Amino acid sequence: MKANLIQHAEIGIVGSTEISDNALLNNTTGIIGNVASLNLIYAPTSYGRTDTDGCIYAPTPNCVIPTVGINLNCVDGSLVRENGILNVGIGMANVESDASFSPTNVISGVTTTSTGCPQ
Repeated sequence: MKANLIQHAEIGIVGSTEISDNALLNNTTGIIGNVASLNLIYAPTSYGRTDTDGCIYAPTPNCVIPTVGINLNCVDGSLVRENGILNVGIGMANVESDASFSPTNVISGVTTTSTGCPQ
């Protein structure tokens, strides 16, 4: 998936074999995948919900859920590089425990740079 502008979605891009040159703005999760380059991802650090559906971080009415730049889904993230991830709650989510992601990604203004996979 290449050269798209995706705004205000629950998930910006998921299921594509290669994701590049996209602008993903104000999505709850920018990308779910592990082959992504040259994307710009920007969103507020969190969003609120008015129901309890999906409120895994704070299961109460009107909970606040962090936004995510790229969710690696607990697989190798070595092909995630040269992305600009700005202002989101979690830059890289579900990073495999013994893996890393490329230092060529620019992650700035995020609350949490990365999270590991659930044990």
